[in-house]
Amino acid sequence: MNKLQPLVSIIIPVYNLENYIAETINSVLNQTWKNIEIIIVDDGSKDQTLAIAKKFECNKVKVFHQKNRGASAARNLGLKKISGDYIQYLDADDLLSTDKIESQLNALKGSQNKVAICPTVYFNDGENPFKKKPDLRDSLFQYETKNTVDFLLNLYGVNGNGSMITIHSWLTPISVIKKAGPWNEQISVDDDGEYFCRVALNADEIVPINNVYNYYRKYKDGTNLASQKSIKAMESIFNGLTLKEQHLLAVKNEDKIKETFALAYFKLAVSCYPQYKFLSKKILKNALLNLKKQPYLYIGSKTADFIANHINWKLARKLQTLKEKIGLRIFIL
Repeated sequence: MNKLQPLVSIIIPVYNLENYIAETINSVLNQTWKNIEIIIVDDGSKDQTLAIAKKFECNKVKVFHQKNRGASAARNLGLKKISGDYIQYLDADDLLSTDKIESQLNALKGSQNKVAICPTVYFNDGENPFKKKPDLRDSLFQYETKNTVDFLLNLYGVNGNGSMITIHSWLTPISVIKKAGPWNEQISVDDDGEYFCRVALNADEIVPINNVYNYYRKYKDGTNLASQKSIKAMESIFNGLTLKEQHLLAVKNEDKIKETFALAYFKLAVSCYPQYKFLSKKILKNALLNLKKQPYLYIGSKTADFIANHINWKLARKLQTLKEKIGLRIFIL
């Protein structure tokens, strides 16, 4: 490792994003930190994504191709191809501040045991991301600490409300990456949540940088992976929650960990009902093991919330589903 000029490897998995991949690559090439390598892994794209990516190939940009196996598998292939001292993950339709990597490296000061994070700016496709600012609420969940267990519990909603730190936020030393292990290819939704749970638990300290951002593109049609509500997606979220709970309990066997995840299980069980009753029932069993009381539920309208919290949450969810299916104008919803 060159302590003065460490090499940063940027891993970009991509699938059918011909309209965005060039902009994403340029946001990395334009970084103020120049000692970088870009590892692009095309996950079996059927459009012109691979051809566009290959136009950027040079000594700094390497392009690989695999059959469609998912983003986690693509990132794992990327990890096998890197040479860097630090790892930056970036999805192929998202962006980074030009000084994001340099600022985080300066904050880490050559440490191979600390990880850096930064705020996320969410923007809708078609908007200018650089005119937007991050949600100030997220600053409550990004703070410097050596207590990574409590940091994660705060993020997961130990006090009732949680948040998330996007995949692009992190800059991680290769030593921590190796200890955390590979991406779990069996998880599609919240694969990054499960992965960075392991990353955080294998780090000595989390260091936030507040004056640089990563930019997360959102789509109005709900095509972001995180917004999917299919049975496969809900099962993936459940599996991710289960693994994260196991990771934390392996470090500290504390009741507050079990209680935090009981709340998360309960809310997920509610969101699965009544469309996926069997899965909802299965998740609810996990929740009730350590749930002290039912959390306040935000179902939809004020009236729907009242039904869920003071009458029956299953009734509220059934009425919602009925309205969505037949377009019934039920004034209480």
